[in-house]
Amino acid sequence: MSEGKAALRLAWLALLLAMAPAALAEVLDDPTRPPGYRLPGSGKATVRGWHLSGIWIRDGQRLALINGRMVRPGQRIDGARLVAVGPTAVRLRKGERIITVRLLPRRVKQATPVARN
Repeated sequence: MSEGKAALRLAWLALLLAMAPAALAEVLDDPTRPPGYRLPGSGKATVRGWHLSGIWIRDGQRLALINGRMVRPGQRIDGARLVAVGPTAVRLRKGERIITVRLLPRRVKQATPVARN
């Protein structure tokens, strides 16, 4: 085999070996990413409905982080209009329905007492 063909085969082999890890790599979820977060440009939500991740109330301004977007009362988010922002929940209007989305579940787990010796 000529030196040119051997060099070409070696270059192809090196290219294939360099690409192998990328082809075999898994897409891992980021454990620090808030539920419902959308990657910019992804165009699709990762959860159905509405997920409330945060509420900001300051100097009369009220904002809610819903499905990864900052929303003010009166603005639309995924087919519904934000009508109210409270300290622990928001209300959305979709058609004639009013939907309450809570920041925390109603039942909060309590810490188990630690046994002392």
